[in-house]
Amino acid sequence: MNSHILGYIALIISIYAVSQVEMKVFRWWHLIASLTYIAYGIFISAFPILIGGLLFSCIHSYQLLKLYNIINTK
Repeated sequence: MNSHILGYIALIISIYAVSQVEMKVFRWWHLIASLTYIAYGIFISAFPILIGGLLFSCIHSYQLLKLYNIINTK
């Protein structure tokens, strides 16, 4: 598989995520995109992409936990 195809798939998922109105749906789709970017960054040995994907994954995971009331921030 051409490594850049994975990058384009991540980009398409990201664009779809940004088009979502509901926050939970946005977070889930962008988390999937971030995980895809992580795989892409590993595949092409691009550490800035890998680090960005890891940071976004952590942020979206935390926010999803808050949205589902698994983490109480009060």
